[in-house]
Amino acid sequence: DFVTNHVAWDSPLRAQNPNWFHPNQSINNPEDATEREQGWVHGLPDLAQENPAVTDYLIGRALHWVQALQPDGFRLDALTHVPVDFVRTLGQTLGDKVELFGEFYDGRAHVLAERWRATGIQSAFDFPSHFALINTICGDQPMHALASVLALDRLYERPERLLTFVDNHDLPRLASKCGQDPKRVALALSVLFSLRGTPVITWGTESGLAGKGEPENRADMVFDRTHPSFQHLQALARQRAAQPVLASGKTLVLG
Repeated sequence: DFVTNHVAWDSPLRAQNPNWFHPNQSINNPEDATEREQGWVHGLPDLAQENPAVTDYLIGRALHWVQALQPDGFRLDALTHVPVDFVRTLGQTLGDKVELFGEFYDGRAHVLAERWRATGIQSAFDFPSHFALINTICGDQPMHALASVLALDRLYERPERLLTFVDNHDLPRLASKCGQDPKRVALALSVLFSLRGTPVITWGTESGLAGKGEPENRADMVFDRTHPSFQHLQALARQRAAQPVLASGKTLVLG
């Protein structure tokens, strides 16, 4: 997880390099690009990537970790608030051997498609399908809400590179959103593993971790191999591996 937008409130970088940060300001209009990229997200000091020293530092850190750990890739945090030019420079510097997963926290497919395309990175988290899947299977929206989102795959250059998910550390957990209904939880996971893209499971989902908000949705890991969700996920993973069409097939909405 590589964070390039902000630092902790008490980070030593603030005292060492105060000119590396934008002035303290909230984000009142997220549609305004300047405000979105220079405002402080949740009150966290916002790095000024337009400062060459900041860019050099962040890219230097990325190169350090690539050399030290040789990771397959990085999850790039909060890219909604990071300038596109910086993300492109980062990707070009790291090259194709380091895969970059972008978090563009926006439920609108056209916005996700535009920002993902502009950065040039390999993969992006599919927030539009996440909200549609949860609102239909765990909520009361009709299934055409999910079908409509899938129909917007035409906006993406490579929809199969999307990263699909049912919950994460920033969102209510699946068990809570489904009202602790095991049938709905199982159905949501089944749909997830049959959608185009790559399914992503956050720690604890396989053990029924609940939590509607912070810090409950970020609770400690629970290891429970007997939990129904654990066993269901095992079966889904085996099925997806045995049936390549589940991962590589084209999406067709029948009704």
